[in-house]
Amino acid sequence: MRYSIFEYSQEKLISFGLDITDALLLNWFANFFCGRMEKQIFKDGNGNSKVFGWIKTSKIIEDLPVLEITSEKGIQKRLNAFVEKGLLERQILNTQKGKKSYYRTTILYESLINTSIKQNEEKKDNSIKLNHADKTESNESSQGNSGYHADKTESNESSQSNSGYHAQSNCGRHPQGNSSYHAISNSLINDNLIKDTAANILACTEKHFGQSIFDSEFDKKAAAYLIKNNIQDINDIEGYFIFLKKILYSKKTVINLRGLAYKLFFEPDIIAEFIKSKQTELKKKDELEKRKIVCPCCGTFFLSENLECPECNLQVSDFTDIYQIEKHKQIVKLSPEDKKNYLSELEKIYFCKPLTQMLHLTSEEKLKIKQMEDELNIKYGITG
Repeated sequence: MRYSIFEYSQEKLISFGLDITDALLLNWFANFFCGRMEKQIFKDGNGNSKVFGWIKTSKIIEDLPVLEITSEKGIQKRLNAFVEKGLLERQILNTQKGKKSYYRTTILYESLINTSIKQNEEKKDNSIKLNHADKTESNESSQGNSGYHADKTESNESSQSNSGYHAQSNCGRHPQGNSSYHAISNSLINDNLIKDTAANILACTEKHFGQSIFDSEFDKKAAAYLIKNNIQDINDIEGYFIFLKKILYSKKTVINLRGLAYKLFFEPDIIAEFIKSKQTELKKKDELEKRKIVCPCCGTFFLSENLECPECNLQVSDFTDIYQIEKHKQIVKLSPEDKKNYLSELEKIYFCKPLTQMLHLTSEEKLKIKQMEDELNIKYGITG
């Protein structure tokens, strides 16, 4: 049995109930996604940014007439199956022209890729190295002219044999299809990283500079460059584009905006300056974090300069008062309507007189106010 169809394990394709048409569709998507496919960034449930590519079913029919699928419903049925099997994720975007479906591959999709090809290559390469080592050792141990000629003849025969082996090894080394085998033969993590980074770069390029401002290979070259400089997160990538735009706009006269933007993107001094500014920003954030305090009522972190918690409104002056903390926790748990009524009634108790008079209350007046507050707490089920 042939191990691979395109770069996919034939055994895995069968286990997922996929046929040759499905394999070609997935191969088309993987290649087009790395190219000029329209991208859109969506947030997942954890708030992480993910890049999806828009699949236009009519484009598939146009690109792959060999499938002999002439209806968009036929294509959509297979895409739906990929989503149901967990091989693709889908996001739908409502636009003025209608709904657009965006897709991205999943970790389950990566399991389709035949990684055993790479392992076989490594075994063959190791065999070649051992063959060369044995040949060298044989030459060094030979003595006399007759021995030398005999070994030389044997060495030549071995060389010819190895030459044929290389040709045979290289033949069929690359799986069929347009996908780059060298990219697939790298670790899946690196492959995914390059794909995602390139897609993020393409999305940021179109957002900040417009479509087709750079050459078609820009996203891949830029991805390798940014990964080398440890810039991979979508926020950092977009930050670099914004940083470049600020530099460009600071120039009084720019004859060739495209050329200058391209040059600055790959300029070592520019990216070094960006990394430095990013580190400075992170340092400032760390300093702010150190100045933050935690609310003992709701657990919110905020700057100590604030007089009360921005989330639950507990006064900072009460942070060490266990009674006030427990009381405030119960107030926070009240329904929105009860909480509103409670605070309104409490305000009437403490501001029944002008502030100047409240500051000079007698002991009897203070006791009366305390009793009124206790009655209010009982009314709303707030215990001391």
